[in-house]
Amino acid sequence: MPAPETVKASRGDTEKVVIEWEAVSGVDKYQVLRDKQIVHTTTNADERRFEDRGAEIGRLYGYSVASVSDRTGGGPASDPVDGYRNLKPPQDVVAAADGKRIVVTWKAVDGATGYEVFRSDQAKDPVGFARGHDAVSWADRQVPRGEFTYSVKARTDTVSGPPSGPAPP
Repeated sequence: MPAPETVKASRGDTEKVVIEWEAVSGVDKYQVLRDKQIVHTTTNADERRFEDRGAEIGRLYGYSVASVSDRTGGGPASDPVDGYRNLKPPQDVVAAADGKRIVVTWKAVDGATGYEVFRSDQAKDPVGFARGHDAVSWADRQVPRGEFTYSVKARTDTVSGPPSGPAPP
């Protein structure tokens, strides 16, 4: 019995990882594997979608799907595809002048191991980093002239979440 083809896993939903696949004829059910461990068995062959709400936030997983026949057992698993639950954007971002520097603060994000701070005049590259889940501030000591805003992204070793809304100093 062949493995399902066209397995897809979402990358970036903050609540779950969605795994979907195409039907295989002669199958009674499917097994969904996360990093080679079974995390779900469907109840029938028509069920070809699984929402993994147990995936750790910010961790990259390899998802695969195996076909199962009640008569002959399980077949091989599909090739793994990457999927992950994304981090939420930092909330309550504030940028405040403090002498010759701007101090940017935000609320900690579940699952984050660090943060990237962006300034609108250099939107593509971060201007600063804060390491650790509870590192919720950063000081810009090289403040340019002009008007700009700051935004913050939560990150792990493998994924970077969406940016916060802009915060003017």
